[in-house]
Amino acid sequence: MISEQKIKVSFYRNLKILYAIAATFISGTMLFLAFPSYDFSLSAWFAFVPLFLLLSKSKPSSGFFILFLFGVVFYTGVFIWMFDLPNYMVLHHAILGIYLCPLLGIFGWLFCFIIKRRDFTSALLAAPFLWVIQEYVRSNLSFLSLPWGLLGHSQYQSPMVIQSASIAGVYGVSFLIVLVNSALT
Repeated sequence: MISEQKIKVSFYRNLKILYAIAATFISGTMLFLAFPSYDFSLSAWFAFVPLFLLLSKSKPSSGFFILFLFGVVFYTGVFIWMFDLPNYMVLHHAILGIYLCPLLGIFGWLFCFIIKRRDFTSALLAAPFLWVIQEYVRSNLSFLSLPWGLLGHSQYQSPMVIQSASIAGVYGVSFLIVLVNSALT
């Protein structure tokens, strides 16, 4: 017979997994809704909050997989328009995800590694820098560069915010968005 203690442990473990999946999908969905054709740019300013809270209690290896799953949700929404291209298939979308999602996974691993070595506040302070580095690498990786879907691009309809791009570029806007998310967290 299974003891009541084992049932409780199993229940809480399943609840944690369900929370992790829900937070990842909520953050990914809120972020891709900030991009065209949805144009709810305000959601980018708080999309990372559930994700950062989830990562606060995660190991680096879990952080990698959480951000990988986040990337699958985010990039599926951002690049959904590509299915309108002739001969573009789900296989092509999967290959795109295999290329893009590990970069986000590295961000998650580094974020959780900083928490493990220092503390959560240090990781939140490092998050804007890590995010911009990840975007820069993705945008400038030789023939594999893909500068679409940068976080700063979500603010193209916000004249007050996009003016900062004249000084710091799209990476500066991305930095500002992640910084606000860190502060809110």
